[in-house]
Amino acid sequence: MKTKLFIFFFSLSATLLAFDGDFKLSEEAQKQADFYNKFLQAVNLENSDKEQEAIIILKDLLDQSPDDKHIIHEYCYLALDNKKEDFNFCKKALENLKEKSWQNHTVLGDYYLREGALTKALVQYEKALKLNPENLDLSFHYAGILASKDQNAAINYLTNLAKTYPQVDSFIIIKIADIYLKNKEEDKAISTLKNSLKTVQNKGNIYFSLIKIYEKKKDEKNLYKTYQAMYDESLIDVEILEKLGKFAVAQQDEENGNKYFSELLKLDETNPYAARYFAITEQSYGRYENALNYIKKSRDFDENPGLHVKAGYYLSMLSKQEELLALMENAHKKFEGNNEISYYYALALVDAKKYNKAAKVFEEILKTSPENELVLFHYSALLYEQNKYKKMEKTLRKLLEINPDHAEALNFLGYFFVDKGSKKDLAEGYKFISKALSLKPGEIAYQDSLAWYYFKAGNYAEANKILSALPDVKDEEIYLHKGAVCFALKDFESAIKNYENALKINPKNKEAKRGLKQAVKGI
Repeated sequence: MKTKLFIFFFSLSATLLAFDGDFKLSEEAQKQADFYNKFLQAVNLENSDKEQEAIIILKDLLDQSPDDKHIIHEYCYLALDNKKEDFNFCKKALENLKEKSWQNHTVLGDYYLREGALTKALVQYEKALKLNPENLDLSFHYAGILASKDQNAAINYLTNLAKTYPQVDSFIIIKIADIYLKNKEEDKAISTLKNSLKTVQNKGNIYFSLIKIYEKKKDEKNLYKTYQAMYDESLIDVEILEKLGKFAVAQQDEENGNKYFSELLKLDETNPYAARYFAITEQSYGRYENALNYIKKSRDFDENPGLHVKAGYYLSMLSKQEELLALMENAHKKFEGNNEISYYYALALVDAKKYNKAAKVFEEILKTSPENELVLFHYSALLYEQNKYKKMEKTLRKLLEINPDHAEALNFLGYFFVDKGSKKDLAEGYKFISKALSLKPGEIAYQDSLAWYYFKAGNYAEANKILSALPDVKDEEIYLHKGAVCFALKDFESAIKNYENALKINPKNKEAKRGLKQAVKGI
């Protein structure tokens, strides 16, 4: 078809060039030119996916030239799916062509297929292959049709084809595997692909076909093995190394995980998967500086709020408060409306003792997320630091309305009432602390709150019993409580020891200094 057009236009151009003077086509030549221009227009419409418009033009051309095999082929090719009413017309027109091209045979074969005449379709494809034996697409299509009638014959045909065209043997093997898969013979498909790896030239295509099968089966074990085999064959790229790294992590294969992600960084030094992997690895060893560097190296760091939160955590562990605050302040501006970023920014402000600014950020979050328990709790703690006790109590009670079993809020509110010390407050504080302990009986902070209740109630022996049973944790407040209880029991040496321990943690603690001074006097 295209050759015919090319020859026509070439001849026409030659005539034009040879003519010296005014040129005018004869009436017959003009008709021919119009005919081929319309045909070219139809082909262009077909290539632009405007098949209905192409069909209209081709039908008009077919009326003008009913025996033109190119027009018949092109029209019937499109009519097969778009003009059901012309099915019989096209089949007959293709059958009646005296001289058929290989394209005409294939289109006629498709018409026979559509009406279920499999044997007739195969005959037409065989005729097409005789005219165009090197057309592999045609060969593959023929094999697919043949497989519907005789699977073994189709596989033998493709096997012989692979010997004839070794340069595309992997594609042919994949076609054989597809035949098995179509007939739900998965094991034979896998076996065919695996065995071909010993001989085919392009192993990559075979591996990817195996991967496709294993992915469909969700066979993680064989998927990992297949990717590892590709690695051993040096058939690797960024995507394959990412897959290998993920599989290694999933199977807790640390040695290979390090290897795959290290090679991934060599190919792609800002790769997000490798950056996260090594950040987590360094974090597990407490090497937060290294972890931070990996996170910042990730190419999606600037646009990823989660990575900013992670970087903030590392800075916190490194006690780099100024850098942490600067990072979260920038992130808060960059990711406006992101409550997670706002929350961590508020915590950074609290650490920096910028309480008023932190309170505004917490309040900003609560406007859009009024029942966020984490924010409500930390906002309450901030209000406590600001000595805004009524607002703190109101916020904690709101939190307990949302979640009556919020143990931290129960303990916090209970301790607050106990610390106030009135008889009524002590009773209410005991109620909250007891419920917190019923939810988490082993929590040291809640046991300390209960001991403080007994201390405030004047039962120093019970307070001492609870505090003495606690493990020796380095906690400033617990040391203060132990010191106070020991002082009340006139165990001044123990009181001194506990106050000194509190001062080791915080040398500026005024309460510990005052208690120590009194305990020394007591001796």
